[in-house]
Amino acid sequence: MNWSGEIWPYVWPVAALIGGLGLLWSAIATPAGRLPGPKTYWVYLGLLVMWTGDAAVGEARPLFERAGKGAVAAPAWIALAVVLVRRRHHRLRSAAAAEQPEDAPGRSTGATT
Repeated sequence: MNWSGEIWPYVWPVAALIGGLGLLWSAIATPAGRLPGPKTYWVYLGLLVMWTGDAAVGEARPLFERAGKGAVAAPAWIALAVVLVRRRHHRLRSAAAAEQPEDAPGRSTGATT
């Protein structure tokens, strides 16, 4: 069994896709308040842009490597968009809740009658 020539070209893209889907799942399943801030993602943005470029026009790269990088890049871009939208929505909701006065009609005071 030759891993480099027979099996690896099929295993690498599938493993990369599973990892990318795991990344997407964690972006969806993590509570919005616990998501890291945008400063954390600057580190990964360069790598993600590089992988996307290699997947799209990777000159002199084998097809399985380009497919693997594309399989990671597509869910990673979607996960990044999901995280940014969820963080923004959470911040807007938190700011609106902080501005609402205590005795506003939409806010529960916990008192029962």
